[in-house]
Amino acid sequence: MVVVQRAEASVAGIQALNPNVVVKAHTGSISALSNSFLESFDLVVLTDQPMSVQLRINTACRTIAAKSKPTATTATTATTATASGGSHNPCTGHFISAQTFGHYAVCFEDLIQHTYIQ
Repeated sequence: MVVVQRAEASVAGIQALNPNVVVKAHTGSISALSNSFLESFDLVVLTDQPMSVQLRINTACRTIAAKSKPTATTATTATTATASGGSHNPCTGHFISAQTFGHYAVCFEDLIQHTYIQ
């Protein structure tokens, strides 16, 4: 039996949505993630983690965002992704957390500041 973590299995599908985005999977310990590691991403996506972990990572992302000017791009930590159109923009501190409960799901998005384009 071959076991593939959700983060690793998701990378190709996420990358196919936008080939201009660099997508990376982090499969190590979430508790060991430092602010300096998170700073290398524009968006952090956390899946199926306890509330204490969600709060810690979201707080770290907000701290990072306060230190840099937002510009826009992507990361996930049950999948960790980074998006940049050519050169890497400063981290925006954007955070998404999702959890599944059988047929139901919950998603929280903290985009800090977001501009809608029509």
